[in-house]
Amino acid sequence: MLILEITTKNLPILKIIYFIKSLLSIISIVIPVILIITVVIDLIKMLTNPNDSKKHMKTLTTRSIMAICVFFIPLLVNFIMNLIGQTGVESLEYWNEATNDNIKVLEKKKEEENISKRNETSKNLYINKSKAIINSANNLLNKDDKIVSPEIKSELSSLVKDLENKINTSDTKEIIDSYNKLNSKVEEVKKTLPKIEENKQPEKYIFVGDSRTVMINDAVGNPENTSFVAKVGMGYSWFQSTAISSVNNIINSSDEPYYIFFNLGVNDAVDGVSANRTITNNYISSLVELSRNEWKDQRIIVLSVMPTSDNTTYNHKDSAVVEFNSLMRSGIEGNDNLLYCDVYNGIGKNNFSYEPDGLHYTNSMSKTIYEYVINNCKL
Repeated sequence: MLILEITTKNLPILKIIYFIKSLLSIISIVIPVILIITVVIDLIKMLTNPNDSKKHMKTLTTRSIMAICVFFIPLLVNFIMNLIGQTGVESLEYWNEATNDNIKVLEKKKEEENISKRNETSKNLYINKSKAIINSANNLLNKDDKIVSPEIKSELSSLVKDLENKINTSDTKEIIDSYNKLNSKVEEVKKTLPKIEENKQPEKYIFVGDSRTVMINDAVGNPENTSFVAKVGMGYSWFQSTAISSVNNIINSSDEPYYIFFNLGVNDAVDGVSANRTITNNYISSLVELSRNEWKDQRIIVLSVMPTSDNTTYNHKDSAVVEFNSLMRSGIEGNDNLLYCDVYNGIGKNNFSYEPDGLHYTNSMSKTIYEYVINNCKL
């Protein structure tokens, strides 16, 4: 029975102590046996060679004493450690608890903890996947009734609400079941949407953004089907003066359409609804105009601005990002040529990993963002 409040975190320590105790037990048996054998040999030598009896007797006595000491020393150490441990010295109580039975109990508990962690990981994974499919469903709900009928929208809306409720209240299995139902319906509806000509289906991507997009470019390199129009510290003014013409140069050099992923805003987002509304209105006006003219044959996807850490060393507050995203999302609703992809909630705020500055993301996180966008933000 465990005397000390020992958790699975202590399991490696207990295993080491148990190994030491086992080693001492082995030593207390093996070494004396070896010494006894040598004593027997010395005894035989003494009997066969009486002239050296004094020498052999001395050796025999020494080895006998050594055998007795080696036998009793591990027992004495074990006795002392157990005795001190029972007095309440915490560091030595581990010596008492380092038994095979206790180790088996903790190993079983460790396995149960691992299973629990795997279940939690699976739940978080499906929560993130659920948010992504909810985003896709909302994009369908925003389409004109001529494209997606009110009856289908009603069914989609019901499935979305069911999944949202399950995310907040249910276990992993129920979340997966609701996710599969909505995912199946979304895929079914997508198949009924008007198709772009087969030879015009976008297979190339353009990412437009700031330093975060620059870091995505650094993380994934230069994939053959992806172009990056990005610069550190940029926002709306640069988008108007430079980025649009750069994107035009890319799309005009190819007969194939592109997915254009718009990833600006973190440098524009500020505290205050009125200030954010001004800049988001400017962005939306530009994007709507582009979607009807220069970029009308492209798929324009507006990505949500992704979160900032609460400990960022920059003056970029996450509350401003959330407000900016809300205004952008509501502003583009009803514009059939613009789609919104909520990467912020799709990946999940707490799942982003940051550089020390709390604003930019790690190399592996930048790769994850790229893969998420490519896999979840196309329609």
